Amino acid sequence: MKILLDAWRAWIADFDQTVEDDHWDRLEPYLADNVRYIVSGAPFSCSIEGRAAVLAGLRKSVQNFDHKFIKRTWHPVGVQTYEPGYVTARILSGYDKAGAPPLRFPATCHWHFLDGKIDLMLDFYDAEFVEIDETFAWLERYAPEADPSYV
Repeated sequence: MKILLDAWRAWIADFDQTVEDDHWDRLEPYLADNVRYIVSGAPFSCSIEGRAAVLAGLRKSVQNFDHKFIKRTWHPVGVQTYEPGYVTARILSGYDKAGAPPLRFPATCHWHFLDGKIDLMLDFYDAEFVEIDETFAWLERYAPEADPSYV
């Protein structure tokens, strides 16, 4: 499990660095050729397949959403590993914007590693959580220009 967690933590660290410096080629070695990324439970739900398409979708979302804020935070809690090759965590994301209260919301995320590469990523936004409804209301009020969509 340590090898799996080390690989996941390296992905997270390099993703965070990529959000800052926009060097998306850094992430290519982490992803399988046929990687699939699924986002569910949000207006921007989607399913993307293939390394180039997934990286393009992530880049689009970061440029049109994350970069609209003065600060982005991403905290995994309850990280768990499951054989064969799964990492799952609750994520608390945070965004700060001048003149607005802080935005904080949860998601449940899963990563599957096969032969040392991520071949599946899942992000679930649970509409049953009050924070999700509040997030979309916050975005409509304080950041209508921010577009989190991947496609």
